[in-house]
Amino acid sequence: MQLGTLGVSDAVSVLLAGIPVYVASAVEPTDELKLRGGWVDDDGNLHYDWAGFYLCKDTALQVGRANAQQCILSLTPNAIGTGRVYLLKDTPRNRNIALKYCGGYTADGKCLITATNKDIPLTLLGKVLNTVSVDIDFPPCE
Repeated sequence: MQLGTLGVSDAVSVLLAGIPVYVASAVEPTDELKLRGGWVDDDGNLHYDWAGFYLCKDTALQVGRANAQQCILSLTPNAIGTGRVYLLKDTPRNRNIALKYCGGYTADGKCLITATNKDIPLTLLGKVLNTVSVDIDFPPCE
């Protein structure tokens, strides 16, 4: 793991252990941002980028600032949290569902992770490999 970055499955394992995970992204790939991400902004526009999972919030914020991002994604495990993280197989169908119903995803070609505060019918998601209750936040990179 370079500079605290995690793989998709590793990020879910860390969340299941009760440890927060942070996601930073950039428009262009870098040595540490090797995961693919997609997200939908408030106006409904679709964006694709590169991403990395981090154990350290400050590192994620530094990466976000260095890549001119407005914010990072913070996922904090919480048994009574308002959000859920889903680990799914990385398929075109699951990417589309994550974009439409959850607002985004981060994927590595084998698995994808998506987080949402919305109730998602599990029948839409197909086989869920794992799930974690979390609090979702978007700390600014300012």
